Amino acid sequence: MKFDFYRDVLSLIMGKLGLPGADNFGRESNQRRSLLLDTVMQGRRRASSCKLLQLPAEILADIVDLLADDRASLESLALVNSDCQQLARCCQFAEVNFDYSLEAKQLASQLVEDKSSQLSKPGIGACIRRVTFASHPHHVAHTHRELYESFYGDGAQSFAVEQRQVLSDEAREEYVVARAAAVEAISSLPNLETLSWRDQFSLDKNFFERITRCSAQHIDLNRPAIDDAWSLTPPLTPST
Repeated sequence: MKFDFYRDVLSLIMGKLGLPGADNFGRESNQRRSLLLDTVMQGRRRASSCKLLQLPAEILADIVDLLADDRASLESLALVNSDCQQLARCCQFAEVNFDYSLEAKQLASQLVEDKSSQLSKPGIGACIRRVTFASHPHHVAHTHRELYESFYGDGAQSFAVEQRQVLSDEAREEYVVARAAAVEAISSLPNLETLSWRDQFSLDKNFFERITRCSAQHIDLNRPAIDDAWSLTPPLTPST
């Protein structure tokens, strides 16, 4: 079995994880965590007349940022009314990490569904300003358990080369589908400012067609392989 580091899911199981929490790319030192409520409301008026929600959006953002590490309080705030829900989401979903977990895949699916269904009220996607794509080795191994066992399990020697190849091919196809769903979700985020891409698995043409049209002002690719050589000119990239 021939191993291609940049095109084999096994490399994501073996690879070192660059923790997104230590990455300050695209982040100003004095930058708030949360987007302003008026920004994520996308032109809609606040529905609530309570005094708290009449405060300027900048003050509300500072208040909710103080609750960034208090998950219970943010969850309680989100239950008050629709405006408070969106205010809490401004903090809860300001930074999102697609780490190949089931929760991350479900979030990607929800973001795509929200975009296609044209919600009457702002969704989660409007709250996201920073995305990190970094598949965690644990989640990759858990998702592709049989592939992991064929190399590292107690019974690894019982797997034939052909079996490992089949498992590797199946895992690659599943990873590419999951990645494509995440890329579609990322390309739909209206207020995205920063995208940090940590996986070194090879990138295809579809990736660049989507990512070059997303709203991110800063894009950091961590030395990935590229399937083919393309000229980053229209129609692969926007004309302006």
